[in-house]
Amino acid sequence: AKAVPTAVRSTNYTVKSQTMANVEYKIDLRYSIKADNKAHLVAVNQQEIAANYIHYLVPKYDKESYLVAQLTDWEELDLLPSKANLYYEGSYIGETRINPTANDTLYISLGNDRNVRIKRTKNKDKSRDKVFSNRKETIISYDLLVKNMGTKSLNIIVEDHIPVSLEKSI
Repeated sequence: AKAVPTAVRSTNYTVKSQTMANVEYKIDLRYSIKADNKAHLVAVNQQEIAANYIHYLVPKYDKESYLVAQLTDWEELDLLPSKANLYYEGSYIGETRINPTANDTLYISLGNDRNVRIKRTKNKDKSRDKVFSNRKETIISYDLLVKNMGTKSLNIIVEDHIPVSLEKSI
């Protein structure tokens, strides 16, 4: 049987050198780049890092959830604020933004996940107004129904709006 050649990747030919002020990547591979006045991408570095995944939901604004990767061991990756290509099981699914900060955890949005949905409805049975002489009490109640249409258990964060009055007497 004949061996199948592996694909040539520029990351296999990249040498990283770091100084106090910057990081330099030398790619020892010839490229032919068209002179067509368009941007062309060259893979400089490719790394895999463990992540925790959460589904983030804000039902007041959207019924769908957003998948977010939480990276904890990211400080040594030499990340710059930039665009990043997203791949799932080897297939390109889109792009996101990387914005490294001074926080311990880096959050990267992976787009919405249609397998997790939330429904927010006002519960009229539990919502009511009460009047006590010169005082009025208003109770507003909402029901949140989260639906996981997938087969895996998920980590979910739900944030909702709590009404706060701008009047000091309230």
